[in-house]
Amino acid sequence: MSVENWQDIRDNPLIEVSPFKNSVRTVFEAIAQDENIDEQVRDEIFTDPLIDAISEQEEIRIPEVDILNSNLRFAQSTRRIRNVTWSMRIKKKYNYKCVVPRCDVTGKLFVDAAHIKPDNIPDGNIPHRSHILNGLCLCKHCHILFDKGYFSLTDEHKIIISPKFNDIVDQNLKTVILSSTNIKINNRLDNRFPFVDFVRYHREYCFRSL
Repeated sequence: MSVENWQDIRDNPLIEVSPFKNSVRTVFEAIAQDENIDEQVRDEIFTDPLIDAISEQEEIRIPEVDILNSNLRFAQSTRRIRNVTWSMRIKKKYNYKCVVPRCDVTGKLFVDAAHIKPDNIPDGNIPHRSHILNGLCLCKHCHILFDKGYFSLTDEHKIIISPKFNDIVDQNLKTVILSSTNIKINNRLDNRFPFVDFVRYHREYCFRSL
């Protein structure tokens, strides 16, 4: 598909050339019938075709499209679907394993998808909220520390520790993070790493450097 095709799909994901028109139509029908859409999305009933279609296009370097953007009808519901879909994709890419090298937490129930450049920040030159290279799979405890800026990443995707890390009470988690310092994060299944632009944003605005 051409870039123009994808721009058309962004404006209307139900047009004939859209590879996920049937899935989107099913989602909206469920919303209209007031079904429990969140539960069905979590169960991956609706989202797999969308995930696969977007991933396929992304791999051949067609710009990623946030097909469920907030301008669409049913905006509140579509934002939830977009966020859940993004989360599922991130965790799947990392095979449900925390990216912190010395952390051994794995499994769908125990890991989260964490935004590197926070979701609540307005988009810049590169839309980031649903970008597949703006996410890390982290266990729930590492997720909290990352969001709070206690650790971040270098441009080479190695763990760096904030001076504020010493304020955390000694515990196993602290040992796990400290022992991962200067080690590159665990690979994704496709061996791709987060965009450096997003990493630099986290390091500059979220990381407790002082």
